[in-house]
Amino acid sequence: MEQIKGQPLTREVLEHSKKSRRHFLEQLVDIFAELRKLPFTQGGSLMPSNDEDIELENPPDIVGAFSIRKNEFQAAGYTVSRIVTRSAKEFLDEQLRILQHMWTMPQKDLDREQAEREEFAKRFFCQPEVQHRIRINPATQSFFLAHPDLRLGNILVDDELNVCGIIDWEYTASVPQWAFAPPTWITGNDSGLADLSSEFVCVLSSMKEKSRYHSELATDWVSRDSLTWSLSHILIDPAELDFVFWQKVMPNITGLCDIPIPDDVRLQEDVDRRLEVSRHFAQYLDENNLNVEGREEEIQRLLQEAWATIDRLKNGTAAHP
Repeated sequence: MEQIKGQPLTREVLEHSKKSRRHFLEQLVDIFAELRKLPFTQGGSLMPSNDEDIELENPPDIVGAFSIRKNEFQAAGYTVSRIVTRSAKEFLDEQLRILQHMWTMPQKDLDREQAEREEFAKRFFCQPEVQHRIRINPATQSFFLAHPDLRLGNILVDDELNVCGIIDWEYTASVPQWAFAPPTWITGNDSGLADLSSEFVCVLSSMKEKSRYHSELATDWVSRDSLTWSLSHILIDPAELDFVFWQKVMPNITGLCDIPIPDDVRLQEDVDRRLEVSRHFAQYLDENNLNVEGREEEIQRLLQEAWATIDRLKNGTAAHP
């Protein structure tokens, strides 16, 4: 494995010089344009065909997408299906299933206020009017490779903000056009630079004549407002629901007056049901001594003892059971 030169990008470095920042954003636009050059007809993860390296003469197979969120579900003991999607509608349905599953899971310390926040956001977001606002064309069958975790630290740069490389591609998958998006720190949906979204749009607009792929990006992205980006990011990564909805969508809810407010009676019924499930979940953890909180030192001690026993067995200094 070859080591990539450069250092992880930081907010401090990005804020240092407007000229260098523009240079960096131009490179980022070029990277997105390169990814648009290779469309796929299905959504999913790329795997080598017939156990061979991926080359032009050996195009990869598309398999059910590996994702960060599905991996978290499996680590928590849940069974999660992985499917190949063949249209924007199938991909959308899969993301909505992940969102529903993620925000109905039992939580040990869930209180009513938090349950109401999460249930309201989930119900509001899952309405078809939201999908219309994002401008999802359900019949679209073009997919593009997208990095699912393009945080600042995954971009390596030199002292002049030349991009040396991008790391952590293991969960990369082909996604439909509406889900091919810049990261949240560019669109103003996390604690990124306040003016970075407008700078990015200016840079993208100035580069639209560079190639037809740059032009396609400008057509797709320049006209999107901040609310549309917020809604898109929630669908792309359902883990963003609570933060993005309440910090970015609700303060500007008047811009979504065409979307109905969820029915409060049904909302409260689901909140009550989820609180009851979470109460049983907490009781089960207590009765089976499965709570981790407050047991970190004990767990660390047991791990150290286990590794010490393994080492003794390897060295032949411990008796076998």
